[in-house]
Amino acid sequence: MIQDVQLNQAQLIKAMEENHAQAIKAMEVNHSNQMISIQNRLLTMEEKHIQLINTMETNHAKKISVVKANQITFHNRLEEMERL
Repeated sequence: MIQDVQLNQAQLIKAMEENHAQAIKAMEVNHSNQMISIQNRLLTMEEKHIQLINTMETNHAKKISVVKANQITFHNRLEEMERL
């Protein structure tokens, strides 16, 4: 009888240890997957940030080009007026 109880306790402990090990593995896999997901989101955000910066730089360059063209036009008109 005592041996049966001890055997049952040993089986229960072994089952609990196996259960615990499986739970730890599942948590590690879940954590790993979450980290990969976070890294992917960060990469996406970084790519969008780079695209935004490139767009802003392009728009800024276009505006500078327009301002320079307007300055040249203004300067040319001013010279025309001075000749008259």
